[in-house]
Amino acid sequence: MTKKLKKKKRLTRGTWLGKDRREIIAGLFAFTGLLFFIITLILWGISELSDENFIFSEMLGSFSAASLCLCFGIIFIALIIGAGNWFAKIICLLITVLMMITSYSFIETSINLYKDKTVFKKQTV
Repeated sequence: MTKKLKKKKRLTRGTWLGKDRREIIAGLFAFTGLLFFIITLILWGISELSDENFIFSEMLGSFSAASLCLCFGIIFIALIIGAGNWFAKIICLLITVLMMITSYSFIETSINLYKDKTVFKKQTV
């Protein structure tokens, strides 16, 4: 005459950030990418407002392009972390590498523009 008691199912509740660590980390990367996007908009606005100094404007334009590429690179890193499919991870990895290489190219362009600016100032003085 023993009676079997039913066990209550345990509810799995996630935190406000996500259900597991992978989602939390991907969300933090996506938030960092959003911050880079805001920085990109600010740099682009400053470069558009400073048109009278051409080299400085182009330097800031290159930095804003580099920041935009870093933004997309970080977003694709978040997609790599959040994706469960290996094919999607490989595609996101290739796009991330492409964005990081493009960002480096824009930063190198900005450094060369700065060197040209210092040489131009030395010639005019």
